[in-house]
Amino acid sequence: MNFGRAITLGFRKYANFGGISSRSEYWHWVLFVVVAGLIFNATAIALAAVLDPKSIGYWGSQLGINLPIVISGAFSGWGAWWSLAIALPTLAAGARRLRDAGIEPKRIWLVLFPFGVFVLATVLTFLLFPLAIILAFATLATFLVVAILLPIWLCKPSLSAEQGNRFLQ
Repeated sequence: MNFGRAITLGFRKYANFGGISSRSEYWHWVLFVVVAGLIFNATAIALAAVLDPKSIGYWGSQLGINLPIVISGAFSGWGAWWSLAIALPTLAAGARRLRDAGIEPKRIWLVLFPFGVFVLATVLTFLLFPLAIILAFATLATFLVVAILLPIWLCKPSLSAEQGNRFLQ
């Protein structure tokens, strides 16, 4: 599968969690998402630096720009919209890829688990501080588990039905 075809399929199967995605299709899609996200964020940073050249703080004196304004502009601007728009097709491509590798496609939702624990820890910070510290470590632990397991699963080779892939039958 070539790069252009993978991007076309990624948008064509925007919210399709059924079927399969080959390794090349999935990783070409991930490469496209990452590069486009970097372009969006770099553009937002460049625009913020151009639009507000006078606001130079401590960090800005080193870089020539006001870093807090640039960072907030980058995260609240185009890159954030891109991330929201591309989250569903990326999860769908991951589910199809896991199915192709013979792994339960529902495991793609583990990606969201650390964020849920993080939100819970943030809310509990204001209610019960000691419990929030424990939940902060739980957030880190769940993120590390997902960050280690998911790439391993997504890199597994494709399995045919004859090789024991129960999701293709």
